[in-house]
Amino acid sequence: IRRLVYNEYYYHSGQYLKQYLLGRKHLKMGYNGNFSAGVGSSCLALELFKKGKKAPSQEYALKSLVHWESYKKDAVKVGGAFYVVVLWLVEEKEKAKKALEKIRKLDKFSSTLHFGYYRKYNWIAE
Repeated sequence: IRRLVYNEYYYHSGQYLKQYLLGRKHLKMGYNGNFSAGVGSSCLALELFKKGKKAPSQEYALKSLVHWESYKKDAVKVGGAFYVVVLWLVEEKEKAKKALEKIRKLDKFSSTLHFGYYRKYNWIAE
């Protein structure tokens, strides 16, 4: 439970680097830390992009893709909008649009798809 609490705390307090590092730590310990690492690096990549830091943004977006794509065919379902955002950031725009369409068909934006995050960054579909 402690792992989940730290993950949520880092996410909701905007400490995305710590969230990413938490996921990496969990992976080294033999736990599945791909979700924490994927969300943390996705949010960090977007934050860096908005600050005009394209190279570090790309670096963290690529790191995020590694974690989301470890889920294979479920990358879109598990990563939701976080996955779509990093696809857009690495300029895989067609793949991002297809993933976004898949999200729209899944569960009518259930909580697992991070509806608020999707709505906030809906511009990626444009």
